[in-house]
Amino acid sequence: VREDIAAPVQDSSIPAPLQPNIDVPIRRPKRGKLGIRHYDALHDIYHNQGRMLKYSGDARFWSTYPPTHREYRPLADPPPPNSPYHKHGGLIARLELIDALVCFTYSIWNRDYGRRSCNKETWATIEAFLGWCKAKWTAEESINDAERAFIGLM
Repeated sequence: VREDIAAPVQDSSIPAPLQPNIDVPIRRPKRGKLGIRHYDALHDIYHNQGRMLKYSGDARFWSTYPPTHREYRPLADPPPPNSPYHKHGGLIARLELIDALVCFTYSIWNRDYGRRSCNKETWATIEAFLGWCKAKWTAEESINDAERAFIGLM
């Protein structure tokens, strides 16, 4: 059966529905200001994540050296020899160091943003780690262009 599409008949005694005023912006509920404790908690979370990633990257990087190297340290729980984590251990280690750098940077930003200030001494503490991360990426001879882009990111 075919639908019969007919225009509805408008009774003049029934008022037409009100049209919304398009010129009025939509009102959204305001969110309260987040306090210093919120940003300090974020600082602590991301600082701890950065520390874990830094130590994990260091341990993974040291495990990529030959066993006769003086800085070689085996992983406590090494990945299986056929896994990508084992085959590309140096790359994974450098990526963990970049993740640590991002976490440290975000944690410092949270602390400053929560206080609405910029503590230059705190930001200066990340420069040594930034230089060390860049050195790990530039020391590798076998990196390709996609991996080299991370140096520009840092």
